[in-house]
Amino acid sequence: MAGARLFSWLNEPLLRGKRNSQLNYNVSQDYFSSYWQEGTRRNIPHMFVVCTLHVTNTGPAKSGRIVKAYVKRNSSIFTNFINTDAAFPFGLTRSVTFNFEVSPPLAGSGEPLVADVVLVDQFGDGHTVEKVVFRHLGTQRYATAAS
Repeated sequence: MAGARLFSWLNEPLLRGKRNSQLNYNVSQDYFSSYWQEGTRRNIPHMFVVCTLHVTNTGPAKSGRIVKAYVKRNSSIFTNFINTDAAFPFGLTRSVTFNFEVSPPLAGSGEPLVADVVLVDQFGDGHTVEKVVFRHLGTQRYATAAS
């Protein structure tokens, strides 16, 4: 894990914000596969957020990569765990699942979370997917014969 952080700078663009957008993504949400769960880490409340997006490279670059993704809410940024080596050739649609860990929670128990998700390409340009809906995936209670 430490080695991955040591070389994480390789995924960052060299000239951030110096060029016009070289890549456009058309993105749609998979509502069934976008959810959040409650949890704790060391007794601190956390949200585990999962988001599946269908991403299409609409050019002009012939190939694209997503090097970073985050949930944007009230000027807060939360990191994501993604495969930065996945390529998006021109015209190809891929389903991509992002996993975010958010603390403190942004929604109450049982409530949906609505937030923007930002995808950053290899050129350093952010592509915002607005108002992504994450449904709450609560615990299930099973009925017993005694109840």
